[in-house]
Amino acid sequence: MREAGLIVSADDLGLTEGHNQAIVEAHTRGILTSASLLTGGPAFDDAVERVRSLPGLGIGVHLTLLEGRPVLPAGAVPDLVDASGAFGLSWGRLFARLAAGRVRIEQVRREWRAQIERALVTGLNVTHLDSHKHIHMHPILLGVALALAAEFGLRRMRLTRPVRLTAGAKPAVLGVLAVWARRRAQWRGVWSPEGLLGLEASGRMTRARVLAALDRPWSGTRELMMHPAYPSLVLDRLLAGGYDWIAEYQFEEELATLQDEGVRARLEELQVRLVNYGASEAI
Repeated sequence: MREAGLIVSADDLGLTEGHNQAIVEAHTRGILTSASLLTGGPAFDDAVERVRSLPGLGIGVHLTLLEGRPVLPAGAVPDLVDASGAFGLSWGRLFARLAAGRVRIEQVRREWRAQIERALVTGLNVTHLDSHKHIHMHPILLGVALALAAEFGLRRMRLTRPVRLTAGAKPAVLGVLAVWARRRAQWRGVWSPEGLLGLEASGRMTRARVLAALDRPWSGTRELMMHPAYPSLVLDRLLAGGYDWIAEYQFEEELATLQDEGVRARLEELQVRLVNYGASEAI
């Protein structure tokens, strides 16, 4: 039986200083091994400064076309922004516009290339690609992401493959897309974990839910997706500005879960090795 590995990742590094602080604490005091960086995030510079001294923390580029502002000037990506120059599309509207051919893919390619380049020039331990709200799982956007993975030599990628299919349209859609995406990635020489824990209760992965997800042994590498953060006025402003998902997320409880001794003990009982994307393919 192959060894069991677990990538414990935190999304949204760079969104607020409260996210950055929580991610550092979850890594230095808990089980967190990886974090996904929003290179256009309001707290990007603060994030880079905080994690620069943490070489064991794997950094993913959290590719986005939703919420916030592009890295490129708005005029360079007019199909992707609203009148204010910000990303103005929801998950559903983005996919609908892609289906209708109303997004020029070259603009996506240029913006995502700029996001990756901004991460790489920091000198951080950039290990992989993933995306905000899993948008790179769309077949058209996946092609862009896989091409950029090859271009930059980042041949590791989160492919949102739930360990369990649960109720809800989004997990079901992502589960179906993941089967085809995994085949495409393997053909392009891009590695991904064999399953994703946390999608079914994104932002609400409490101690009880994490322990339930770790209910039986496995072999190979899985990923546990978390969203630790501290509350802040910036987070409140983002919620008021349309980041509706913030209201549902249990940021501090997820941070506590990542530092919980019972969770760590369960991983030891299962003989799970904690890894990041840069040290996972051998499992």
